[in-house]
Amino acid sequence: MLFVIEKLSQKYDRIRILLKGESSILIRDGEFNIQELNKNHLEMEQLRVMLRQQGVFSLREVRDLYLEPGGTVSLRKYPEFGEVTPAMMELKVKDEALNFLFVDEGKINEEILRFVGKTPEWLYDELQKLGYPTVKDILYAEWSQTDGFFIKTYNEDKDNVKKGN
Repeated sequence: MLFVIEKLSQKYDRIRILLKGESSILIRDGEFNIQELNKNHLEMEQLRVMLRQQGVFSLREVRDLYLEPGGTVSLRKYPEFGEVTPAMMELKVKDEALNFLFVDEGKINEEILRFVGKTPEWLYDELQKLGYPTVKDILYAEWSQTDGFFIKTYNEDKDNVKKGN
């Protein structure tokens, strides 16, 4: 039955809209569409909550706002409120490597070490160089090729970030 419904909704727009719904444009070019707000039974405070969940704390930032069929919102900000990207400033940014969890609650994850091409001996040596004589004291230790280690011990009050390859 689901297969038939999926095929019908792919073939016929009216069936798709009836079964899955369609996006509602709540704000276009900074102007509210009151009819769509009312049609979707949205109050202004509900709209503000949805925007805050997207990291937007003022409606003045919003150029276009869509209410998606699943109840989420998609938005486009005015350029002056958008985030500045390195490309806009013509900056070169280094590509960050993946992070790997080598130590989890005092235990070495040997499978991840093997995957990365490292050995437990290498890890012990690196941790000793950084001032960690035993793995048992380490709550969390992640490593990346570009950033080295990020280590958190059981008895630390604040983050302890150390570099290493």
